[in-house]
Amino acid sequence: MGYKVKWVEDHLGISRKALRNYERLGLMPPNKGGKYRDYSDEDIDRIWSIKLLQGVGYSLAEIRELMDNPEADFYKSISEKVVELERKRDDITNFIEFAKTIKLTGRVPTTKEVGSIRYSEFMEYSRENWNFYIEPKVASYLDAMELTQNANEQELSEIDIDRLESLANLMGDYKEMQYTYTINAYYQILSRMKSLDFNSEAVQAVVEQLFCFLSECDTAKEIGEKYTPVFFSKFTAPFFLEGSDIGEINIATYGREGAEFIARAIAFFGGFDSLDDLYEL
Repeated sequence: MGYKVKWVEDHLGISRKALRNYERLGLMPPNKGGKYRDYSDEDIDRIWSIKLLQGVGYSLAEIRELMDNPEADFYKSISEKVVELERKRDDITNFIEFAKTIKLTGRVPTTKEVGSIRYSEFMEYSRENWNFYIEPKVASYLDAMELTQNANEQELSEIDIDRLESLANLMGDYKEMQYTYTINAYYQILSRMKSLDFNSEAVQAVVEQLFCFLSECDTAKEIGEKYTPVFFSKFTAPFFLEGSDIGEINIATYGREGAEFIARAIAFFGGFDSLDDLYEL
């Protein structure tokens, strides 16, 4: 049975241009039958194999070598291709985690050493060191945080809340850069939950996680037992209100509504019924 070019295009997804390229590269015998070519069953099998091998990453030159060289070791070649694909998979996974960290924090990593460091070196360092998902336990925690971040106006289920609470002890030690961006990630999450009530269980679960995280930082450890929810609220909430340079920066970052929501959520966590109460001695 002969197969027309149109049939090959429709059934194998190979364009006329690609078929002509196969012929030009010697992957297919040239057309000697006139203007319109018929493809045999053997031709279809060969085209099918070419397409499959391209799908796993072989170049057309590599495919021609495998098909036409009787001494080619296909088993060795495909084994090497598996290793290559696994390496690419690891690279892609790393980039996904890196991108998720950027998405979570809303920030891209920077360096004060611009001009004295190659971009490739900084990128490699960032992917390995500024990647909150690289540790399985932290990744599990952040997946839970992303669940909260993407919540709609409906309250999260009790199972979701329990999951957040159970992961509170999974936070690891962060380097200075990771610490800064992690804090920002919490604030980003809270600002995006402003459609909920600031005293809702879902919002307060995130504030509690923020408090637990900050409790492990060096400053909190120096403060010791005085670092309570009340202290945390009185110290942190005003940073999201007008009246200070930090407040104006946070308002510009999270929006006036988002910044006030963060302040109210943090204040409520410390037991303050209103923002004015924060300033009472």
